[in-house]
Amino acid sequence: MLYNIDINDRAFLAIIDNRKRIEIRTNNINDKINYSEIKENDIIKFKNSKEEIIVCKVIENNFYRTIEELLTIEGTRYTLSSTNDFSEGVKSINSLNGYKQAIKKNGVYAIHIKYLYSENDNGSKSYIKIEERDKITRGESTQYSIDNYLTKDKVSNVSVAVSHLDGKISKTKNIESDRIYYFISANATFNIEDEYVKVKNGDMLYITKNTFYSAEGIFDAVLINTPAFDIENEKTE
Repeated sequence: MLYNIDINDRAFLAIIDNRKRIEIRTNNINDKINYSEIKENDIIKFKNSKEEIIVCKVIENNFYRTIEELLTIEGTRYTLSSTNDFSEGVKSINSLNGYKQAIKKNGVYAIHIKYLYSENDNGSKSYIKIEERDKITRGESTQYSIDNYLTKDKVSNVSVAVSHLDGKISKTKNIESDRIYYFISANATFNIEDEYVKVKNGDMLYITKNTFYSAEGIFDAVLINTPAFDIENEKTE
């Protein structure tokens, strides 16, 4: 069975990045879909505000009486795209139009999904323009955030973002992508496999895949990953 579901832009990107693997839905009077009928191996096409479409396969569909029960059992890591905090997650879901009342009456579903591919085709275009308003910000922590512009749903061989640090980056590496930082402004120190590297305005830093590093200080930098960033390949210690 094929289902077509609209989704917000943040959740859309989180699915592509494998940060969101569970879609939360309730049978709301505004929906044409009966979510209790969605089964394993069904296909869902999610569409965002820009009419872009991604295709996912359903792994399983679990029913819960309350959103609190759902988040307790399923957790918050792969269910929520806006926060990992339990209380904030409950508040966010209940704030959706009609959801609080609908969940109380009909319960709520945790639809486990696997991202398959994007239907967005750039055709014969030799360029992609991405406007500032189209960026999607991902908060790694309160000290580090990333504004994503060119992501793997658009091209697979490279991704481009702007990263902002005011504090620390915990020890991390990407097992598939080489990484380039170009520092627009910077006063920071990187620890790259126990070698300390200071960076300032206008510097560039190239870090190969499978190389652990951390950082401390302040910077705004263009961040390039090749091939395109995939959160599944990001490892921390």
